[in-house]
Amino acid sequence: MQFLRQVTLNKPTPIIAIALLAILSVNAALIFTGVWLATRTISSPIISGSPALPEIEDISVPQIGSLDLPTTDVTSRPLFWSSRRPFEPIAEPVAPEIAPSPTPEVPDQILQGILITGDYRRALFRRPNETEGVWLNEGDSIDGWKISNVFSDHTTLESNDEIVKLELYPDGKLP
Repeated sequence: MQFLRQVTLNKPTPIIAIALLAILSVNAALIFTGVWLATRTISSPIISGSPALPEIEDISVPQIGSLDLPTTDVTSRPLFWSSRRPFEPIAEPVAPEIAPSPTPEVPDQILQGILITGDYRRALFRRPNETEGVWLNEGDSIDGWKISNVFSDHTTLESNDEIVKLELYPDGKLP
C-alpha cells in the first residue's frame, strides 16, 4: 500500500501582503524624491549670494625637450661610452672609537639591611662614617653602580661588566 502525501501551499497572509506593499511604496517615494532633487534648479539665497570662485590661471606644462637638466654623473658619464669610469664609492668618515668609561671605584658602602616581600626587593646602604642609610630598590644606582640583585644575605652591584657582591654579614656571623 502506498501512502500519498498531500502537500498544500499556504496562502500568504494579509500581513505579509501589506508589508510588501509598504516596502514597495517607500521605494517608489525614494526614487521619486531622488529624481525630483536631481532635476530641480537650485535658487537658494544663501548659494546665490556666495562669493564667486577665483579665476584659475592656465598652468602650462613645459615640454620634455625644453627641460634644462643639471649636469650630473648620468649626463656626464653616459652608460655605453668607452670613457665611462667604474663607480667609485665615496669614503665614509670613520668615527673615532669611543673608549669605554672607566669602571667606578668599588662603592664605599655598607649593606645594612635587606627587605624582601613578594616581588618587592630593597636594600639599605650606608657609608661607614654616616649613621643613617638610604633604602634602594633593584635597578637603582649608587655611586655609579647599578643594584642588579637583592638576595636575603647579599646584593650584587654591576658597572661596565664588572660585578661586586656586598654581604649583609661580611664576617659570616649572624647578629
